[in-house]
Amino acid sequence: MSERHTLFVDLILPVPIRNEFTYRVPHEMNDDVFVGARVVVPFGRSKLITGIITRIHENVPTEYQARFLEYLLDDRPIITPKQYTFWKWISNYYMAPIGDVMNAALPANFKLASETQIVLHPDANLDPKFLTEREC
Repeated sequence: MSERHTLFVDLILPVPIRNEFTYRVPHEMNDDVFVGARVVVPFGRSKLITGIITRIHENVPTEYQARFLEYLLDDRPIITPKQYTFWKWISNYYMAPIGDVMNAALPANFKLASETQIVLHPDANLDPKFLTEREC
């Protein structure tokens, strides 16, 4: 039986913060992740945003507990290593966060973001005996 490895990925996220973010890869996604792929990750309390994987490693973050990736969106890289190197150069030269560089460089349909919005279905059965304590 093979040993299970815990993988982590560094991501560029479209936020105005200078560094990249580290997320944990669910074990079932270990064989599927690759550099240059877009992934959906939780950011903040209830927001999901799309980031691009820049590095895959096994280094556990020490300052915080890494959150899990939610979805892998691509089956092939959407950026090349040369593009990533160029983005880092732009970020350093213009003193701009790399997330802002990514935001400017990618076409709009490659960027996904969500704000959680809960809407009650008109035919919903709200009988409290079928709801958990958290749902009430």
